[in-house]
Amino acid sequence: MKILFIMPKFNKGQGLIYYPEDATPDYNYLIPIGMPYIAAYLKQNGYTDISGINLNHHCGTVEQQVKEAVSKTHYDVIFTGGLSSAFTQIRDMVKFIREVSPGTIIIVGGGLISSEPEVVMPRIKPDFGIIFEGEETALELLHWIEHCPDILSDKEIKGLAFFRSDGTLHISSRRDSIKELDKLPLPDLDLFDYEEYISNQFTGGWNLYSREHNPRPYVLVGSRGCPEGVPSVFTQPARNTISVLLKISWKKSGMQLKNTGSTSSHSRTSFLPMTNPGR
Repeated sequence: MKILFIMPKFNKGQGLIYYPEDATPDYNYLIPIGMPYIAAYLKQNGYTDISGINLNHHCGTVEQQVKEAVSKTHYDVIFTGGLSSAFTQIRDMVKFIREVSPGTIIIVGGGLISSEPEVVMPRIKPDFGIIFEGEETALELLHWIEHCPDILSDKEIKGLAFFRSDGTLHISSRRDSIKELDKLPLPDLDLFDYEEYISNQFTGGWNLYSREHNPRPYVLVGSRGCPEGVPSVFTQPARNTISVLLKISWKKSGMQLKNTGSTSSHSRTSFLPMTNPGR
């Protein structure tokens, strides 16, 4: 099974604004880690034929990049997603994929779907929507796509939205959150040109914290949702900070940890600025 992850374009760090005609690369944005987490989890569970494209790092409009990627290679499944601010872009991306590869299964996730699937699914019209955390739901869904085409009529996959054969929208029961985040693999950021991303960072834009070196941040959130339990924010468990740092030091050998930003008593790591001593 060939799988593609598409990271949306953030348009000069202004994620709330979608410029369909913008065709220039840009690195002034905070890279999301939802899709990198899911990609890493799928690889860990046997789905190794996975590609990724980061629309922020290449010349071409969203339409040009998406159509080029999908026309060059046939993908069985394409994942994308984002927050509600990405609604128009993701709606267009689904349309572009359908025009070039109508047989490809499109899966959309993120806060865009999770917040109001009843409203968003009929307007974007992907094949499936993943609600809240995506690792386990994505894996079960791929198993169904690959092996059990009748499972959705016999057994419910939690955390999923899809259209039945009669056109009605079905939203399954909510999946329990993953309690032990430390058992998840680190996000596969390399799939989205992470070295290129950190090599083109600069002080300014979203990168406002001061330092003595050029910023090379390894972005990793140590908890999911709001660890303080704010009612209006999705609340999820937290990673162990020591575990996070040990895994990063293994993952990023040759990098020096300069300092750690922590935003709460629940070990929520907001960013890890790192510099390569050889640079």
